[in-house]
Amino acid sequence: MYEYLPMILLLFLVSFICSNVGVGGGSLYVPIMMIFTGMNIVFLIPASLVMVLGVAIASSYNHYIRGLLDLKIGALVSIFAVIGTFFGVRFALSAGDLVVSLIFFSVVLFAASKIFYDTYFRKSNDKEQNMKNTKPIYPAIACFSVLGGFLSASIGIGGGTVFMPVLLYLGKMKVKRAAGTSFFAIIVTAIFGILNYMAKHAGGFVGTNTHLVVIAGVCAAVGSYFGSKWGISRLRAKHVRLILALFLILGGVKVLLKALTL
Repeated sequence: MYEYLPMILLLFLVSFICSNVGVGGGSLYVPIMMIFTGMNIVFLIPASLVMVLGVAIASSYNHYIRGLLDLKIGALVSIFAVIGTFFGVRFALSAGDLVVSLIFFSVVLFAASKIFYDTYFRKSNDKEQNMKNTKPIYPAIACFSVLGGFLSASIGIGGGTVFMPVLLYLGKMKVKRAAGTSFFAIIVTAIFGILNYMAKHAGGFVGTNTHLVVIAGVCAAVGSYFGSKWGISRLRAKHVRLILALFLILGGVKVLLKALTL
């Protein structure tokens, strides 16, 4: 237990940060656990999925009680993201990792650049642009939610990296409300991912340290709960946007490098 203490602290810190930007953080949890446990990545996937679920539940709760979660759009994103997962698996098998990774990298690089531009060069204050006279573009949200599920299934990334730009620019949401709504959708995709993993492995987490799954899940939930509670009241919208952009770039580069080294 004590040998896992540095890992637990790092996982807590990552979930604390992720809880404010609408991404699950799975792309960071797995490398951290690989370093400290020496386990194969295949056996760490369940722990990562449980952590993402813990982060999403805790953070979406805090956003919901503060009125920063749109259930209608969250349900729309969830439904179409699940549909996208079926297409993602089939496309990945036929197109290959490199093609899918290039698509993902292009999408997140564009989204991150847009966020940086809007944050530093567009005329807006910390309260963000007034969106009272704008309405969500529901058909576009549905289409890009399919893309989020598609990418999640084809290259194993969390849907939040796609959901957040979609909610910001097509859902016309302020960044904290977008984060809460993204986490709501991630709950659905994470549960779907866990069930899919269990179905492929005879209904269980084969080869996985059950204690590690429990520790990681609790750590993520606690970190996310306190992180989102602090961030909602203390973190400025500008800073949330910049952290999100950095996560998008990190996720895109990681996926691309993984594909290039295969």
